[in-house]
Amino acid sequence: MKPDVKGWWEEMSDVWENMAPAYIDTQTMAKVIKTLNKVDKKSVIELGCGDGLWADIIDTDNYLGVDFSEKLIEKCKEKE
Repeated sequence: MKPDVKGWWEEMSDVWENMAPAYIDTQTMAKVIKTLNKVDKKSVIELGCGDGLWADIIDTDNYLGVDFSEKLIEKCKEKE
C-alpha cells in the first residue's frame, strides 16, 4: 500500500510552523543563506516550500513555492 504523503502533510500543517524552525539550526540556516547569496536569483522555485519559511529569507522578486499540502500553501500565501 502506498503511503498517503499528501494526507500526512495536511494533518501536520496545523503544527508545522511551530516545528519547522526546530529542524533547522541557525548554523545550517546561515550556510544556506550564504550559499544563496552567491547565486543569481532572478527566479526561485522551491519544491516542498511548506509554510514559506525560506520564502521570507530568499531575496528574489520572482518566487514560486510548491508543496503537497494545500493548507501549508495557504499559510505561505498569508505571509505575502
